[in-house]
Amino acid sequence: MKKLTTIVRYVLGLALLFFGLNAFFQFMGPPEMAGPAGEFAAALFATGYMFPIVAIIEIIVGLMFIANKYVALGAVLLAPLSINFVLFHIFLDLPSILFALIIAVLNVYMIADNMSKYKPMLKP
Repeated sequence: MKKLTTIVRYVLGLALLFFGLNAFFQFMGPPEMAGPAGEFAAALFATGYMFPIVAIIEIIVGLMFIANKYVALGAVLLAPLSINFVLFHIFLDLPSILFALIIAVLNVYMIADNMSKYKPMLKP
């Protein structure tokens, strides 16, 4: 199980680092989105802060996972993003949901793997 956790941690960390850095350096073009998905993405982009904040969180969490430091915290920080990635695709862009689901499943795995670290916070 330890080997699987290491693989998941590195895969998730590298994916987050890649996509977070892509938001700033544009080495991979933005995905084509039409209709409501495109309108929603354009509105978020127009705020001027939403995509940079998401990218910064992706970079920080990606580095946490790669460095194997504060992994439990990183998994919790990633949870709202991964939930929103999936919800965005469910409601606005269902055909391209696969990558969002992969990120969410890997994040759930990391949270489950670190559950013992969360137990003290969950005591009444």
